[in-house]
Amino acid sequence: MKKLELGILSGTISLAVLCTVIKIGIVTLFTTGGVEYSQVEVQRKTLETENLILKEKIFRESSYLTIAAKASAAGFVPSDKKSRLVLTNPAPIAFKQ
Repeated sequence: MKKLELGILSGTISLAVLCTVIKIGIVTLFTTGGVEYSQVEVQRKTLETENLILKEKIFRESSYLTIAAKASAAGFVPSDKKSRLVLTNPAPIAFKQ
């Protein structure tokens, strides 16, 4: 009878130790997962901010005024406004059948 009680007691203690170890493992897993999640979240917010800055730069650099100023500085735009090329009769693209 004492062996049975000793076996039940040792089994209960072993089960309690095993449950404690599993609990510690799960808590550690969730804690490190939370740290990684917060690091990824900070990186995501940083990338979103950088994307907004780059979009603003693209809009600014692709505006008509910026392109016209750069073209004029590079010599692509004529200095006098009378020398524009004007087509009065455009060539037909397709004929009616």
